[in-house]
Amino acid sequence: MSDSNVNKEPARVDMSPEGIINRLKKSAALYRMSLKLGMFRPANVPQFVDPDKRLLRLPDELIRDEDGFLRVAGSRVGFFRLVSLHRSKGLDAVELNKYFYEEYDRHVSVCYLMAVLKFYEENKTVIDLYVDSYEDGKSEAHSR
Repeated sequence: MSDSNVNKEPARVDMSPEGIINRLKKSAALYRMSLKLGMFRPANVPQFVDPDKRLLRLPDELIRDEDGFLRVAGSRVGFFRLVSLHRSKGLDAVELNKYFYEEYDRHVSVCYLMAVLKFYEENKTVIDLYVDSYEDGKSEAHSR
């Protein structure tokens, strides 16, 4: 193998503060875009698959945060926590709104909660598997 094909000059990287910031912005934007497109996902990001092996489309009221966790849009309320409360206590959207406000001082749109609960009810058999594993993991963490 000949050395003529190897570039002997080191790569030039802009190490100025502006250059570093631009690279970070580009990296973050690519990461967010890949999450939306489903090209890359962290291990903790569930992908709901229906019985026909198709990915379920999340409603607009349910988003993935920067860490990949599912949350109700415009809030820090987690999807699995919401569904867990709905299943265990039978709370509807209005009651969940009141619960999150009283317990955590978190404001959550009742309309968003209704849409998320509708999504859950329409895909209950698929989502229940994920919620069960979430609850099992949570109970193991508390028992340690």
